[in-house]
Amino acid sequence: MHAQVHAARPDVVAVAHCHSVHGRALAALGELIDPITQESCAFYEDMALYDAYTGVAVDAEEGRRIAAALGSRKALVLRNHGPLTVGESVDAAAWWFLSMERSSQVQLTARAAGRPVLIEHKAAVATREQLGGDLVAWINYQPLWQDISRSEPDLLS
Repeated sequence: MHAQVHAARPDVVAVAHCHSVHGRALAALGELIDPITQESCAFYEDMALYDAYTGVAVDAEEGRRIAAALGSRKALVLRNHGPLTVGESVDAAAWWFLSMERSSQVQLTARAAGRPVLIEHKAAVATREQLGGDLVAWINYQPLWQDISRSEPDLLS
């Protein structure tokens, strides 16, 4: 899956994917992240749903279908599987993944409590334009990287 995304997207330096709790819950619903918070607007109209589940994604053809579903976007929900994000840096892909997980958690929590209020289209687009770029993701990831680097000094040894 990762290799096929890289083959289809030469602009992508990193692909982030794991089976996170809230991302899998959203994937089990076959839903995208709604624009209900400032953070979630970073994904507005910049994520897609891979609306199929054919088992463990290990063959090249499945990877090509996943890459095609991602297209030029930064994020993909793999139905019944989990989230996937990409970035022009490892830091950006990691930040988008963390942000997608957090946005999934907020959406699921808000829905459990009631009916979330969507941010209107124009405001969601404007917020995405301000906060949805890989440079912003890289900047947001730096404090996390600094904490990791300090707490795990032998990480890259």
